[in-house]
Order: sequence, then structure tokens, then C-alpha cells
Amino acid sequence: MTAVQAEQAFKYQVFISYSHADQEWGRWLHGALERFKPPKERVGQETSARLMPSRFGRVFRDDAELGAASDLPARIDAALIQSNALVVICSPKAARSPWVNREIAAFKERRGNGRVLAVIVDGEPHSKNPETECFPPALLASFEASRSEEIEPFAPDVRKFGRQDTILKLVSGIWDIDYDALKRRALIEQRRRLRRTVAIASGLSIVFAGLALFSTFESIEAGKQRDAALLASSRALAPKPIKASRWFSSSCPIGT
Repeated sequence: MTAVQAEQAFKYQVFISYSHADQEWGRWLHGALERFKPPKERVGQETSARLMPSRFGRVFRDDAELGAASDLPARIDAALIQSNALVVICSPKAARSPWVNREIAAFKERRGNGRVLAVIVDGEPHSKNPETECFPPALLASFEASRSEEIEPFAPDVRKFGRQDTILKLVSGIWDIDYDALKRRALIEQRRRLRRTVAIASGLSIVFAGLALFSTFESIEAGKQRDAALLASSRALAPKPIKASRWFSSSCPIGT
């Protein structure tokens, strides 16, 4: 089996490791990755990591996948084994979490350092202050026998790059494709959506303007019909003039 075929066999594209204090960040990352659409022109092409799929694939997050399942540690270990990459949500709380540290260590022991990425959401990297340090110890440690020195993780800071660019950077690292190409494609897609939005808004404006004009004409016509009806009604109800009789005019001359 080739490396690409082995990668394709994983149940999950990404395992998200995070402190439950950062649960909202976990939900955001989970949804953003699963909704990510690969570049159409790259679908089916082979990169150094995989054959480019038509969709991102499944992402493991314990709250979403396990619920109230029993024997959580065993289930989490099984999910780690079945995940192509590990993404760690880094914050001071994550750095102090024994569970996050354990998940990183378990993944690195099986897969090495290369498939571990991170995203910084709070705190400062390498501060060495427990109140602000955001990197868990296992994230900086190498579990490969050939390397003993501290390693520098791939860790975009969402506060610096924003959410969209952070996702692009993570995807480029997970799939081993050029970030600039993903960024250009995202900008092109953003312009297309903007043009579609403007076109739809313009079309709706024309429709609403036509409806407003039609409504105005209808109101004018209704007003004319109402005025005509009122005029006819007033004429019908008006008293008819009384004609003087011959007897009155001949027998009662004026001035006698």
C-alpha cells in the first residue's frame, strides 16, 4: 500500500485536541474544516500527502462524536489511531490540560511529529509563564528517537490571521499544498460570491421598483374610479329643480 493509499484509508481527516474551556473554538474549527471545499481544479490530483478529494472529510471532536459513550479513553485512543492529522487548539488552559497533553503524546508516539498542527486562540507561545503559555509540553517535544531537541509546531494565530486565513493555513499544512494557491482561489471565490450578490440585489431592486410603479398606477386608477363613482352618486342623490305651474304664474302676478 502506498503512502497516499494509506492516508486515504483513515476514518478521520483531523482529530481536534482541545481543552473543554475552549469548546466554542472546537466547534468553530470542526465546522469550518468539514465545510471546506478543495479547489475544483485540484480534485483527483495527487499531492505528497494524498489524492485531492472532492470534500474535506470527517473531523473528530469528542463532544460531537462520542456524546455520553462509556469507556471514553479507549474510544478517544481509537479515534486518534484512525485520524490522518492532529490539530491542537492552543491556549493557557489547553497547555495545562493533562488530557490535551496525553492526546498529543499518544498521536506522536504512533505517527511522529509531522502530522501535528496547532492553532493559537489565546495566550502566548514560549512565554514559560503558566498563566500565559499556550503550547502544551507534548506539542514542543519530539517523540522520534532521532530528534531530542524541542520542535517548533506549525501554529497560526487566529488573532493575527483571522479565521478564514487560519483555516487556509491549516488545510495547506494538512494536505501539503501551497497556501498562496489556496488564498488566491479563496479570493476568486469571494469575488464571485460578491458579483452574484450584487447581481441578485440589482435584479431585486428592479423587480421592487417595477412593483412600486405598478402599485402607484393602480392607486391612481383606483382613485379615478372612486372619484367617478362619488360624482355619479352625488348626481343621483341631488334634488331635482321644481318648475313653476301655469296657474301660479298667471293668477299671482308679481306686484299685485
